[in-house]
Amino acid sequence: MVDSFSLWAPGLESKDDWFGWVEGRQEIADSPESPKITFASPIATRRFSQLTKMTCWMVEHLKLDTDILFFTSVRGEIDVQYKINSAFAKDNGVMPALFTLSVFNTAPAEATILLGSKVPYSPVYSGFDNVIRNLVTVGCAPLKTGRMKSAMLIYAEERVPDEYRNNITAPILPPMCIGVKVSGPGAMDDFPGQSLCDQRSFVRYLIQNKGDVWLE
Repeated sequence: MVDSFSLWAPGLESKDDWFGWVEGRQEIADSPESPKITFASPIATRRFSQLTKMTCWMVEHLKLDTDILFFTSVRGEIDVQYKINSAFAKDNGVMPALFTLSVFNTAPAEATILLGSKVPYSPVYSGFDNVIRNLVTVGCAPLKTGRMKSAMLIYAEERVPDEYRNNITAPILPPMCIGVKVSGPGAMDDFPGQSLCDQRSFVRYLIQNKGDVWLE
């Protein structure tokens, strides 16, 4: 079952805003804005990308008291990757600090570190078309087997740097973060197939069917 969920995206501040987005009446801002990480010092988070800040905020907001955390993203730390590529093209070198923040598991790793949590995490690598379906399927699998009782599922995407936009053939995804806590062996049954088609369908299903556990 879905125990709770939350949403974050630049430009959407209320339930009405999210209803507007799922209905196509309002858009997520194409902005590098990030949520405020008030539970950690600015020194600890100053190098974090928008993706990592969104993930850290979501994990703390929902409270990481599940048996495992699953994280997924289509493009991951694309802004940090751009900075690495740019620096390498200019100076033929890579800064270690940037490299350590560029890998796909940066966001869930930093979230657990900031919270001092020992909950295990697992990044889920997915293509553009099946990112939500794969996250939910993989995240609910250990619950169905009975090996674990609860899981947190996080999807996050950050703003694509302008320099990459002319070279990306797939649609540009809006910056946003979706967090869902699920539990029980029948958790997968809570999600109709249509709800897993894409990000908007997933959010629409959560809002319309699980609104009573929406943690704003």
